[in-house]
Amino acid sequence: MMKKALLFITVLALVLCCFSGCGKKEEETQPTPTTTTMKQTTTTTNPYLQNPYTGEYDIDKSSHTRPIGVVLGNNWKSRPQVGLEKADMYIEIETEGGITRFLTIFANADRLPDKIGPCRSARTPSVKVAYSLGVVYCHAGGSVTGKAKIRSLRLADLDGCSDSTAFWRDKSLLYSKGTEYSMMTGREEVIAAFDRYGYDKDRDVKSPFVFGNKKGDNPAKKATIQFSGYQTIKFEYNEKTKQYTKWNWVGADGIWEKHVSDSGASLDVSNIIVCYARKSMENKKTCDFAMEDGTGYVISGGTYRNIKYSITNDGVSFKEEDGKDLTVATGKSYICIVNSAYRGDTSFE
Repeated sequence: MMKKALLFITVLALVLCCFSGCGKKEEETQPTPTTTTMKQTTTTTNPYLQNPYTGEYDIDKSSHTRPIGVVLGNNWKSRPQVGLEKADMYIEIETEGGITRFLTIFANADRLPDKIGPCRSARTPSVKVAYSLGVVYCHAGGSVTGKAKIRSLRLADLDGCSDSTAFWRDKSLLYSKGTEYSMMTGREEVIAAFDRYGYDKDRDVKSPFVFGNKKGDNPAKKATIQFSGYQTIKFEYNEKTKQYTKWNWVGADGIWEKHVSDSGASLDVSNIIVCYARKSMENKKTCDFAMEDGTGYVISGGTYRNIKYSITNDGVSFKEEDGKDLTVATGKSYICIVNSAYRGDTSFE
């Protein structure tokens, strides 16, 4: 009986020893997978770059990074423009007879829509701005002075009147509006043209702004800007979206008309930058502007304030009144280059 009891105690001791050893081994090896899991969850990679014109992180790192500027008509016959709402930045400037045109800016060729137009001709002021921004300039022909400026600056350009593979005529617009208002281009055609002309696809672009939250001391829930006797525009601020919607004055009808693209999308921006420049006539028809050193306003967040600017062959510079780099809200900007003679016709509410 004593032998059986002794045997039972011995076996029990061995079993307890085994269980104790397993518990200790599990304790020592448990932390390893926990540490590995933490490393995996804290390592992230942002696949996007910051858009130099909007401040948004929406530029695919694998995309073409060189910016594109497309000249679009802006008179009544050009509207509604095709693909207008897709641009990252807008520049409106007079060309002749008080009529303005757009230089629409895209951060790279991949951001172009499938179709954009009507593409219009090169004019000296937009050629100068395009060169300052370092964009590939897309246009359909040009004035004598505009094309001469392209050659003298050696500006990388695509011309719809000499390259039928990068541009085409929209048949319905050709029928309804005529030759001048039917020229189109698009993403695939422009990218293919880059290869044909050997244009650099990977040029880094410096943002002309600093992005942040800064407001002026003066209210600007509405801003009216007159370019000429022909063209007056206004912007209305939406408190909910923090954006301004653009309107055109239709003098013939005596009404304001919302500016929309062919898709029906309104033209909404976060910032409006007004640059006053001295106008001069190149000839009886076309004009130019002195943009080397000027002043104006930035309108953003329901307010406005004074700015300084410079657009030269060395680049584009926007400054606060105190000389610091201009701060704008994240989002699209609309730049108006306006004849200094109409400065007094800019108004705010």
